[in-house]
Amino acid sequence: MPPRKKPKAEAVSLDRLSALPDDLLHKVMSFLRAWEVARTCVLSRRWRGLWASAPCVDLRVCCKARHRRLPTRLASFANHFLLLREASAPLDALRVLSSPPRQDAPHMPYSPRYDDDGEDYSSEDVEMWIRAAINRRARFIQLSHHPRDDDLSDLDNVPLVSCHLKHLHLSGTMLYDKTLRQLSSQCPSLQVLELKDCSLDGPHISSASLITFTMVECRIIRDLTVAAPNLISLRCVNPYHHAPSFQDMASLATATIMLNDSFLHDEFEERYAELDPEVFECDSDSNDDSDADSDLSTSDEFYGDKVLGGQNVIRSLSNATSLELIADAEEVHSVIILLFGPN
Repeated sequence: MPPRKKPKAEAVSLDRLSALPDDLLHKVMSFLRAWEVARTCVLSRRWRGLWASAPCVDLRVCCKARHRRLPTRLASFANHFLLLREASAPLDALRVLSSPPRQDAPHMPYSPRYDDDGEDYSSEDVEMWIRAAINRRARFIQLSHHPRDDDLSDLDNVPLVSCHLKHLHLSGTMLYDKTLRQLSSQCPSLQVLELKDCSLDGPHISSASLITFTMVECRIIRDLTVAAPNLISLRCVNPYHHAPSFQDMASLATATIMLNDSFLHDEFEERYAELDPEVFECDSDSNDDSDADSDLSTSDEFYGDKVLGGQNVIRSLSNATSLELIADAEEVHSVIILLFGPN
């Protein structure tokens, strides 16, 4: 009797993931850091050059206070990653953290959650990456505050001039008048502007393209006027030092305003109108997490939880179809009087 033939080995399972079209694989890559995206080139021939056209570049070294395993010499890697991308491939999104504190900084706190061996990049590197993204027609740029850095970053050396930028998210950033003017006049497609724990030192933000504007726990160093005739959605949460005034908001549909105690009283501005300008010189508070809400209680040392210029905030939003005010009952009563009169 002839020997029984062994059954053939089962066919190798199909690689269904690699069979997906490029746009879906790029979507998968958008959840990875740039160095993780680069490693996909060794998976198979199908993946070999796919990283070079990935539309999302995420260079954040940590997220939610969890450090990500970094490549050796992160700055060099990021520079080559951006340089070797396909020239014709659009860069839709760039996400990056501000530079970490110097290793020799005496105030740098130690935390076992962070391993800084690979964090060898500087503010100049961050500026270069943002410029590269703008040159590649990026539509979304996110610059988040490094959770271990006490200093504000700034964009003074980055020309924010783009016809393609639609969404800008900044946290822990100092915005001087030059930057605010560029956002107002040199970004004609900007539709979404999100500012968190930023400091603003300029008189105006004016944009005809802006649709959504969010300002969360920002320090406004001098009187600021925001004019956006096509703005539909507004969130202004706990401004510090000065409250912004809003003008030309004919299209506004929804607004959420969170105010501090005594924000709307008439005698409030008289009491604090003559404060020494030095009280407005402020530093950034430290964050435990670049994506988490920060504790700004240290700003109370200037004048408690007082904010200058709060009376005009609600008046300027009287045409909104939906207005949410988060405040004490006394403040809500003041708002009713402001909007509808004492009767």
